[in-house]
Amino acid sequence: VQYAGVEFAAGQGPKYYGASANLDVFQLSGVSHNQQSETQIVLSKGAGGPKNYIDTVQAGWLVNPGLQGDDRAHFYTYWTSDGYQKTGCFNLDCPGFVQTSTRITPGMVYTLSTLSLTIYRDRFTSNWMLYNDREPVGYWPKEIFNNMADCSLVQMHGNVYSPFDEPSPPMGSGVLNQAKFTNIFLTDGQGNNRLPKNFRELNDLGERYYGVDYRVQNGGMFYGGPGGWKKT
Repeated sequence: VQYAGVEFAAGQGPKYYGASANLDVFQLSGVSHNQQSETQIVLSKGAGGPKNYIDTVQAGWLVNPGLQGDDRAHFYTYWTSDGYQKTGCFNLDCPGFVQTSTRITPGMVYTLSTLSLTIYRDRFTSNWMLYNDREPVGYWPKEIFNNMADCSLVQMHGNVYSPFDEPSPPMGSGVLNQAKFTNIFLTDGQGNNRLPKNFRELNDLGERYYGVDYRVQNGGMFYGGPGGWKKT
């Protein structure tokens, strides 16, 4: 799996209790049946290990013909409470995420050009809530986690997967740095939205294939590219 994006680590400072951003959505061509291209917000706790205590919630959009049965962009959710070992799943494929919206379902084809996602821990129920454009989509119940009273790492990125013998698929819009996240905010323990300043860019292949450019001043990030990298 290759990544291009940004991560915000709480470090020794106050932990995070939510994150939000607007994500460009594209109907990407050039993703084969064995490949995946996704754009997502990931909130996690325990990223340093041990694996049994790595909890994450994720939401975004993905093109995965093998999983979805077509090459269109789908809205999706994911969770795990043991570092992707035995727990968790996409969408509603296992008990976990509870859908409350009648209009938007995890796994559905998503035809709009923007996802306006907010994920946060509700102060009264301690469940992790998911909103799109101010509409509640559903929530991850606190009971499915073993280590997620707060969040120590937030990642916003595109990532792609390709089998050993196929060039990597396009990410974002398929054009270098032409997809974007805007209005990036992190939520503190008092429920205040903060513009994150401490960040690390993730880009394991470099700008020949995928780019990333985080702008601290306006809380925006440009990312993505054509792909075409092949394992040698």
